[in-house]
Amino acid sequence: MGGPGPNAGGIDASQLAIQPLDGPSETDVLMPKLEHSTQGDYARGLEEMRAYFPDGDLSQEPNVRDPDARWYIFNEVGICLVGLERFEQSIPFFEKNIAAGLAAEELTGPRSSYANIAEAYPHLGQSPEMLHAAKQVLELAVKTDAPSWQRDAFVLIGTAAH
Repeated sequence: MGGPGPNAGGIDASQLAIQPLDGPSETDVLMPKLEHSTQGDYARGLEEMRAYFPDGDLSQEPNVRDPDARWYIFNEVGICLVGLERFEQSIPFFEKNIAAGLAAEELTGPRSSYANIAEAYPHLGQSPEMLHAAKQVLELAVKTDAPSWQRDAFVLIGTAAH
């Protein structure tokens, strides 16, 4: 079959391998790929993320071992899908981000994903679900001592209540 080579997203498969302790981590390799969604190029960002999934199949688990890289990928796919107005498809990726973050006892990723879910639900006409997600943002914002997130959570809660 041959060695590592480009796949669906144009990323060399060798970039997905676990790096030595003195080299870059999977997360370090992954982070530059996240710039597409932050610059509004959601289609390209989604294609870049497909490279981390077997055969580019987003229904599979990503080919990474680093838990941080795993939840970054889930969040990034969700953000790209929201940017492409594929709101319903984004929610399972945010939910996977939440599960991965909580399993790693990392709360900032789940807090962000709950906020993303809360912002996606109104597009689906689901205010009660938005309210639940917004309350989760507030709970995690309090636990992580993040005042700006607490303010954002109150805005989301107020929006969901109307």
